[in-house]
Amino acid sequence: MTEIEEEVRRIIIETANLNIPRHELNEENDLTQMGLDSITGIKIIVAIENQFDFEFDDSNLNVETFKNIKQLCTYVQNKLEEIDRKLPSSGN
Repeated sequence: MTEIEEEVRRIIIETANLNIPRHELNEENDLTQMGLDSITGIKIIVAIENQFDFEFDDSNLNVETFKNIKQLCTYVQNKLEEIDRKLPSSGN
């Protein structure tokens, strides 16, 4: 499990008040079937934005966009890589 996935799982469990161990939250579990509604989805997005210091694109501010943890983690990873590419390199 990657550091991003571990942190996203923690955020989901804490924000959605899920009473399951982190390791039982499978990356393919359908988040809406687990009881996540749009309000909880936005709370999770805000918590992820705060934790990883980036903002979701407006087009992705919808719980339906991310059906499972895998999709959410992939988005976070891609955003972080995008930010890293935009940062000026040091030393050259």
